Amino acid sequence: MKSVFLMVLLGAFPAGAAETASPRVDFSSFTLTNGLRVILSRDASVPVVAMTMIVDVGGRQEARGRSGFAHLFEHMMFEGSKHIPKGGFDKMLETYGGDNNASTHEDFTFYYEEVPSNALPVALWLDADRVGALSVTHESVKNQIEVVKEEKRMRVDNEPYGPLLYVDMASHTFSNWQNSHPTIGSFEDLDAASLKNVRDFFEVYYSPDNIIMAIVGDIDPAKTKQLVTDYFGPIPAKPRPAAADTTEPAPDGERVIRMSDAHAKLPALAFTWKGCPQRGSEDYYAMLLLGKALFSGKSARLYQKLIKESQVAVSLDGGLGFPISDADEYKAPGAFGGFVVHKR
Repeated sequence: MKSVFLMVLLGAFPAGAAETASPRVDFSSFTLTNGLRVILSRDASVPVVAMTMIVDVGGRQEARGRSGFAHLFEHMMFEGSKHIPKGGFDKMLETYGGDNNASTHEDFTFYYEEVPSNALPVALWLDADRVGALSVTHESVKNQIEVVKEEKRMRVDNEPYGPLLYVDMASHTFSNWQNSHPTIGSFEDLDAASLKNVRDFFEVYYSPDNIIMAIVGDIDPAKTKQLVTDYFGPIPAKPRPAAADTTEPAPDGERVIRMSDAHAKLPALAFTWKGCPQRGSEDYYAMLLLGKALFSGKSARLYQKLIKESQVAVSLDGGLGFPISDADEYKAPGAFGGFVVHKR
């Protein structure tokens, strides 16, 4: 059993507000009367279409006692709907040579499909059916709770440094429960979930006006807009509670925590700073570049210094958002973190 150190450096960063130019991709957008926001971008270089749905609910929107619900629903969305039986979503897309997957994050849940362009109507119909009439039964809920629990055992509890990276760093960095609890949830909250709890979560958050859709590839924008309108337009919007309060109190100084990990064979050091700047600000871009310079790839400063030159470490990772979120999805209140595994 090796010791793992977690250093939480709670220093505030100044927030800049300078505007910066971004590369642009040609696209069009529209909003249905039920609030569904849609982005279309034509790229006919190959006869393929990629479509995504971003549902504006993640770990930070969960209520106390309901941790893990956003992730649970990522699984539930493949358990069947009004016109599609369990397993039918994947099977139908694969029949057309398509691919799909999903992931849950701190601030959103992400779904995507990649299909031949002539299968776009099928993919849209499948998504509309599960958004509008998902099958949420006692059997499917209990089954997927067990699947999520096994995923937590495999990826977090029994993975070297897993509890440190996926649970402890956030819990010791942030003071507000909305930010500090793990997105994958707790066994206690998942086991306590009733069928009504789960159905209520779906009704509240899987509403068209809480979803952004993007469709990119070999499409006719006018025809695609009509398809989206036909399939998603009849789905009614649903009321939602007020947004969760993710405000963090001011940093209160440095803390050092020692932890043990029975699965870790080498000692490690993890460190975070909270109080990082708002996304899109001048300081945000500076911190983003700093993270890349220190941690990204074998040419990174810390890789060269700690692994190549002094040879005191065997691996490292870090940057803006680490490990709570990736830099490309960073959203304040956030952190800047690092993780170094030492040699014996």
